[in-house]
Amino acid sequence: MNRPIRTEFTETKLHVPWESIVHLTGGTETHHYLNEEGGIESHTTVHLQPMHCGHLAPAGGTCSQCYRTSCPQCFTACLLCHCPLGPCCFRTIHTANDEELFFCAACYGKVKRRKLFRSLISGFIRFG
Repeated sequence: MNRPIRTEFTETKLHVPWESIVHLTGGTETHHYLNEEGGIESHTTVHLQPMHCGHLAPAGGTCSQCYRTSCPQCFTACLLCHCPLGPCCFRTIHTANDEELFFCAACYGKVKRRKLFRSLISGFIRFG
């Protein structure tokens, strides 16, 4: 093949609005060549950037605690304060009916203290 007659680059970036951080999450590179018959051939290379969760998926969001990017499957938000969380920063509490509740570290501490307080005074006060 000869030198490319045209080259196109496309980058996919994820912007973190609260810290002005930009994460490169992928991109494409296309080269156009003239072939022997005088036609144009195009060759495209897709660059995938693995997320911090380890998946090769599109970006789901950026964690507000550690600023790492994770895929939509691993990305979640705190149940109380609704801050965005990645898989390395959320804490889970399992309910009696096997439901997982996701919290940030600060809200997790509040919930655990509330549960401890209620268990200590439950002998004296009946909760509805």
